[in-house]
Amino acid sequence: MGKNSEQLQGVLLGTVGDWLQARGSALAPPLRFAYDGQALNLHREALAAAIPQLGPRLVLLLHGLMATDHGFAMGALAQADYGALLAEHKGLTPVRLRYNSGLPAAELGRDLAQALEQLHDEWPVQVEELVLVCHSMGGLVARAAWGEGLARQQQWIGKVTHIAYLGTPHLGAPLERAGRVLAAGLRASPDPVTQLVGRVADLRSLGIRQLGDATALPWPQGPRQLLVAGTLAAQSPLQGLLGDGMVSVRSALGDDPDHQRPADAETQVLTGVAHAQLAFSRKAADLLLAWLPDVPAAEAIENPAPPQGNSAPPLGATPRQVRADAVQLGLDAVQAGQRAVAEVRLGRADQVLAAVQTLAPGLAGPAQVAHAVHGQVVALQHGAIEVAVGAASAVTRAVRDRKG
Repeated sequence: MGKNSEQLQGVLLGTVGDWLQARGSALAPPLRFAYDGQALNLHREALAAAIPQLGPRLVLLLHGLMATDHGFAMGALAQADYGALLAEHKGLTPVRLRYNSGLPAAELGRDLAQALEQLHDEWPVQVEELVLVCHSMGGLVARAAWGEGLARQQQWIGKVTHIAYLGTPHLGAPLERAGRVLAAGLRASPDPVTQLVGRVADLRSLGIRQLGDATALPWPQGPRQLLVAGTLAAQSPLQGLLGDGMVSVRSALGDDPDHQRPADAETQVLTGVAHAQLAFSRKAADLLLAWLPDVPAAEAIENPAPPQGNSAPPLGATPRQVRADAVQLGLDAVQAGQRAVAEVRLGRADQVLAAVQTLAPGLAGPAQVAHAVHGQVVALQHGAIEVAVGAASAVTRAVRDRKG
């Protein structure tokens, strides 16, 4: 799958990733680590083969909502993303996280904690340091993983020295709260079309919905932490409210008595940096380089190739399964869409019948007959579409499950 396709998949996961996972779709792969654009197999020999030069000091980059591990390699820094810069200037081996951002942070944190423990145990050399660089929702996932790892007394917890949060909505995102109010208002409308718009707007994933509220996830204790906010309104009374266009300055800095950040956490506001840009901004990159200590780069280790006959378990779905699930997703959209159209058509017919009964009672009888006939026509039309979509889905499932 190419980078552009993976970016589109990231948007899809952020929108309906929880629904896709519940269906067992190949479009919703499990949480995993990646290096140089390739998913990592968490076995010592496979890691040694996948990362030709590695050291005992790692940096893990956690992307945000609707993004992928490629999110740190866009814009002006496409050839020198945060991972590459930290490898060059700080001697850190960059590993990136891929995850389904349509899932709640708490669930993702449980998976990440377990994966980090396995990465720690299988890393070809002894891990000495782990740095976390988190964009947006990635910071919530990191905090959830910390709480899980601490509760399970996992070893990776003791290796974390620095955590940077770039635009993380620690106190929630105002846009999501506004979206809730808007969707509720649309659903309450008596008009069937407006109701449908409200229902569509309310199909947001759990990953999105959780971003409307301040998180109750625990703050890590021990590592140095940096909270970075972006703002589009320099030197303006609206600076704090607008924030980076998605997250307010107050939320990104965790500035709230009821959800207070650790007293020793450092904060920084970057002017003229939008929310998405925090993942690939030159300003944010320079801030990270200045904040992290100048530790001499550990001597790179040339790793031996894995022994002949090494059989690592396969990583995720096959391309055929991904294509089949993409087709199935389109069929599901067609089915949901035609059902919605049927509901709107029937809703409009009900409105017309009610108006005739109120304004012209003498025509109520013929109107009821016409209403019944219309209902039968709608049922026949949309029933035929249901049959066609069901047949296409059966073919798609057969292709997906075919062996060889």
